[in-house]
Amino acid sequence: RLCPPYSVFNFAKDILRYQTMKPQKRSVLTVILFMVYVLILVGVIIFKLPFYSESLIGTRTINLIPFLGSFDENGVFILREIVSNVLIFVPLGIYLSMLNDKDTWPFAKKLLLIVALTVTLEALQFVFAIGVADITDVLANTFGGIIGIGLYNVFFKILGSRTNLTANVLASVITVFVIAQFSYLFYLSNITMAHGIERVPGRALPAIDSPDVATTTNAQPDELLLVNPDHPLPEDFVPVNLVNLYEQRDRCFQLETTDIMLCEDVYEAMNALFLAAGRDGVEEYVITSGYRSEAEQEEIYATVTDGTAAKPGTSEHQTGLAFDVGVTYSQDFEHTPQFEWLREHCAEYGFIIRYPEGMESSTGYPYEPWHYRYVGKDAATAIMDSGITLEQFCAGVLR
Repeated sequence: RLCPPYSVFNFAKDILRYQTMKPQKRSVLTVILFMVYVLILVGVIIFKLPFYSESLIGTRTINLIPFLGSFDENGVFILREIVSNVLIFVPLGIYLSMLNDKDTWPFAKKLLLIVALTVTLEALQFVFAIGVADITDVLANTFGGIIGIGLYNVFFKILGSRTNLTANVLASVITVFVIAQFSYLFYLSNITMAHGIERVPGRALPAIDSPDVATTTNAQPDELLLVNPDHPLPEDFVPVNLVNLYEQRDRCFQLETTDIMLCEDVYEAMNALFLAAGRDGVEEYVITSGYRSEAEQEEIYATVTDGTAAKPGTSEHQTGLAFDVGVTYSQDFEHTPQFEWLREHCAEYGFIIRYPEGMESSTGYPYEPWHYRYVGKDAATAIMDSGITLEQFCAGVLR
């Protein structure tokens, strides 16, 4: 849909004609593709495109200790981010080798150029206060560039003089695809601006390392169970049908830790929800929290001092009916395509945004775009369509 059929056809013909291009024209194409790649690189690293967030402004942090920030709060090594930083620089090593098709540059010179670019990008983030300048990123980027140089040399031994031709054809196709995807995702990430929604950064409460779930069970929680400071749960309440999400091999979302649990029917509805999101091309959801025992909530309540944590016995997480969600690439969940999709479709699967924006007087808690509660499809549709809270719904208030 991004390109008319005739444009795709003509593009394919142009790629085929590439074989008849003179070497000088091929070099020009390589330079153009390289410049586009560098622009995309700057956009991704400096401005975090296509998911730019104003919350980045004013962030000036530097880390000179390798892998210092590469572990989550549970001590688990975050491999995904490092792999991404490696892969994004692989094309740089390939392009540098292509631009030096006469092989006049020694490896040390190519390595110096790679290091210079990654250090410059990290320094710019620090200078303009738009992110974290991290030595780990420099190391990962450099390693990616070295891999690119090595890949080019391997392909050159196999393809010989046809290496640049093949690389340019593949790079042209990939470049068009990346630009199209960036354009589409950038459009999605800015939909909220068209609705005039105030940008308020959101972040889920941290998950506890070792849930202390009682072996005895107390009750099957009702879908419309109202839990808040005025309606506390019975002492030592534990839902009956908890399942560990990590053990559910059919799940279609990621987990922040391996010990997150929910009621079984809630898990099934949530999995169907994220499966539908995946069919629409919206992925990278990460469940950050689910069921919490009263003891776990007591620990959180003692450490979170800004008033946003529920008192033990008054947290919805203790029911097993609620979960917190984020994404793999941003702390600012509210301003992502994933949040936009979830807000539009969560009611279809029985979920609501439990603490809506501007409803603090009703819920007693500030806006939490990451917190979702299962109430069943009928109630969820009524609540989300009417713009009310669970408190108002249970009281029979419709505006």
